[in-house]
Amino acid sequence: MRGKVLRKTIAVLLMMGIMIGTFAGVKTQAKSDGLATPKISVKVGSDGEVSVTVKKTADADGYEIYVKGLGEEYVDMYGEYDYLKDEYSLAATIEKSGKKKRSITLRSLPSGEYTVKVRSYNKKYNKKTFSDYSGEKKIKVSVADVIGYTDKYDLSETKKGDVILFGAYEQDNDLTNGKEPIEWIVLEKNKKSMLVMSKYALDGVPYNKKYQTDINWSNCTLHSWLDEKFYAKAFNTTEQSMIKTVTVKTPDNAYDGEFGGEDTEDRIFIPSMSDMTKKEYGFSTDFAARDGKRVCVPTAYAVARGVRAWDEEGVCDWTLRTAGKNRTSESVDRSGVLVRYDIQANNGIRPMMYIMIE
Repeated sequence: MRGKVLRKTIAVLLMMGIMIGTFAGVKTQAKSDGLATPKISVKVGSDGEVSVTVKKTADADGYEIYVKGLGEEYVDMYGEYDYLKDEYSLAATIEKSGKKKRSITLRSLPSGEYTVKVRSYNKKYNKKTFSDYSGEKKIKVSVADVIGYTDKYDLSETKKGDVILFGAYEQDNDLTNGKEPIEWIVLEKNKKSMLVMSKYALDGVPYNKKYQTDINWSNCTLHSWLDEKFYAKAFNTTEQSMIKTVTVKTPDNAYDGEFGGEDTEDRIFIPSMSDMTKKEYGFSTDFAARDGKRVCVPTAYAVARGVRAWDEEGVCDWTLRTAGKNRTSESVDRSGVLVRYDIQANNGIRPMMYIMIE
């Protein structure tokens, strides 16, 4: 009799232990697997700066800020759709710092409409765990005046081959610290003006949004993007007044004879096939030569925008304004050879322009 009672008592105790262990396990699992969804507020200042504030989230080690609306519209060969513009890009990260609300300011957003969302993360056990995204916040940014590099320039002593700073553009892909000054290589200079080309590939924009025929420099979408959007984003009013509008002639393709396009009146453009084989600019006259002077590195922002950085040096392919046959355009590849890519290839962009000295 006593044995039966003892066995029943042990069985009950075992069952209670299992139940307690199960409940404890469930409680522990819920605490370690899930992060609370963060709550955010977003304010836009009169100067165009965007402040994102995240309320403290339990167990969070940091927060990732995502912004939608940074990209350009893009239409592929199968139909129309927005490329990058309707996708979120990681704009900034807030590391954990105390128990107060987390705030960060984005200073490089141009005028436009955007959507912001945030997710938190922790790094327990050397593994990053993410929360669900916060609610989306739609904002409209209006920048009254673009902040360039400076309002005063003296380029009288500048020489051919020099690298100058002129204008500013997002380059380090950190939207919290503002735009960085643009470096330009001086290709030629006279008493009144000088021709410059950006040292780095500054962005990734296709030659043309649509996959279509009969596209050249005069009618491609990259042409208008440079002369309008890039011009407005990169230069303040002083710098814009120094940029010369010139007649740009694009010679026919030296390799396959494809029509270069009608002459255009441009402020900002990109090099042609003939520019990149011009001895006076310091380049090889052979478009098939591996010319190190034609090799280019993209900025971190350009890489984030889709430009591929190759090899240990991080060099990239970049676009020329010379059109090719069969819906292609000429480009410079990572070894400095002139090659041909589909007109929708997201290669690097190296703007070119004339700056007036007097």
